[in-house]
Amino acid sequence: MLNFSSSKLFAAGFSLALSGIFLAMAIVPASPAGVIA
Repeated sequence: MLNFSSSKLFAAGFSLALSGIFLAMAIVPASPAGVIA
């Protein structure tokens, strides 16, 4: 069972990961070689 602070931490980490994925999806097509081989 999760208490309030750990579920809030999970939500913050999830939103951070989601924004990181979105940022990577925005940057990678813009770069010529895609950086990631």
